[in-house]
Amino acid sequence: MQFAACTNRFEGAGNVDVEFDLFGGETQTRLWAIRGNGRRLVSISKLPDDAKGDAVGAMFSDATRAYLISALPQLTDRLNFRFFCKSSFPWFQVIEGILPDTQGHFTDYADEKVTWETLLDEIDNQFGVSSTTLNVLIQELDMRSKTPPPAKGAVPCFTIHASKGMEFGHVYLIGMVEDQLPSWGAVKKGPQSQEIQEERRNCFVAITRTEETLTMTYSQRMFGWSKIPSRFLKEMGFVV
Repeated sequence: MQFAACTNRFEGAGNVDVEFDLFGGETQTRLWAIRGNGRRLVSISKLPDDAKGDAVGAMFSDATRAYLISALPQLTDRLNFRFFCKSSFPWFQVIEGILPDTQGHFTDYADEKVTWETLLDEIDNQFGVSSTTLNVLIQELDMRSKTPPPAKGAVPCFTIHASKGMEFGHVYLIGMVEDQLPSWGAVKKGPQSQEIQEERRNCFVAITRTEETLTMTYSQRMFGWSKIPSRFLKEMGFVV
């Protein structure tokens, strides 16, 4: 467990020091925890070669030192994970601003931050802030979708199974052809098979998601293959 590992490493650390060294042409940041008369290497993170400048190094070092000194005691001594998480975002923003993102680590940072904040709000609203322990938070984050919230006005796309229990004003069923709905596997089982019956029920689920309008489409070719309309369209009287 990452939290337990972090606690074991930093609990009781008397001091924290961050330094820069050059090894084999790479700049590395060494994070040391000083305990008593000893000095132990806790973790190492690599920086890209073009981030070796003294000014960048100093900014990174100062930001990291300030972050660790303020946030880690809250986590290791008081189990205040909220303070630790909240303090992480300003540090992320500093790193994003001073280090070239040559490997795309921050490409989705803005969306992921919004997702994190949304999930945290949902969990707090469900359990209450005082009742949301670290264990509850970890379990809920593990079970919930991490997909970023859609943009305003976006058109949601669902599989039939994912749409169960939902309703929409306007529904579009795309690709109503044989070998798609019903699936190729169901078609091979025969028209009286349980698989075809299950596909028919799936079609019923799809069309009953509709509140106002339903649009169903089919095409003569799909993925380069000739297709015929779904038998379910014939059963509903939409095609001959």
